[in-house]
Amino acid sequence: MKRRKEATTPQQPRKAAAAAQNGHATAKIMRHDKSNENLLPQQVQAGEIRHAPMKWEGKSVAEIVKNLPRQQKRVYQLLAKGGGDRGMLYGQELDKHFETVRAGEAELLNLHAHKTGALIIAAVELGCAAAGVRPDTDTRKALVRYAAELGLVFQIVDDILDVTSTTEELGKPVGSDADNDKTTFITLYGLQGAHKEAERHNAAALAALDALGPGADFLRLMAAELLERKK
Repeated sequence: MKRRKEATTPQQPRKAAAAAQNGHATAKIMRHDKSNENLLPQQVQAGEIRHAPMKWEGKSVAEIVKNLPRQQKRVYQLLAKGGGDRGMLYGQELDKHFETVRAGEAELLNLHAHKTGALIIAAVELGCAAAGVRPDTDTRKALVRYAAELGLVFQIVDDILDVTSTTEELGKPVGSDADNDKTTFITLYGLQGAHKEAERHNAAALAALDALGPGADFLRLMAAELLERKK
């Protein structure tokens, strides 16, 4: 029997956007408030990197969503993937680990792919799910590639601003990475090299949108603004 397609309501994209924003808020709390380090498993606090099963009140994601409508279930799964033990949470674990251990290029890329990149991919995937765009379509694959590259652009620019901006301009303390001797794209590539890496990943993000036509112009504009942002 052919499965009936679920209708998309105006509320679904809004709920998906709110879910992604809540994930971002959680990341900021975990990053900037050291009192929240107890949210991470004890093994992580001790410097061990592992994939910790994601649960809520003792229940796995599969248990929580099993009786939900198919599309709502998919939204939960996508958010758990982007924000959970294979996404942002794992990235936070890596970030904490590399506060005391020097990271190489591959390790830094992996760290940010699981933090900023995972959340941006989740936001894109949530939007696709709300719009009824199937995972196996070229459109969705292109948008995920765009999101992954955009995540790296965002983080590289963040590292650049940490050494070139001021606290007043940025709205948050600057220079903390250098003070903590933390590995960043600046320490790996230098300031000029980091600019070139940001431009390279931005070009890759735009290239991913080539087949999407004028309908993706907003995403192209967002990529340009992220590359040139000052805060």
